[in-house]
Amino acid sequence: MRQYLLILILTLLLVMNAGAEKLLSDPTRPPSSGALVNNKSAGKKINYKVSQIHTGSGKSFATINDQHVTIGERIGDAEVLAIQSTSVSLLINGDVHQITIVPSIKNYKK
Repeated sequence: MRQYLLILILTLLLVMNAGAEKLLSDPTRPPSSGALVNNKSAGKKINYKVSQIHTGSGKSFATINDQHVTIGERIGDAEVLAIQSTSVSLLINGDVHQITIVPSIKNYKK
């Protein structure tokens, strides 16, 4: 009986832990910044937010608006031009936009 109870408790802990990975975020990570861009064709504004960047080991990728992208891929009306360690360059409606994952201190306004 004790073994069944122990197995049940361990199973419940594993199931709860698997679901918690999606809900938890790194509390030490600064809030990401985004770029609010006018979509000229549709007349609406789109907010691109970079939440993750991985560079090195051959292939770089970024997570923008919860979608994993690499250089050359498209997300909405934007094309990913470059992925740096702290920012992503997007080509949107003919304009290049630099979106940083960490807010720049030099742009800080009181």
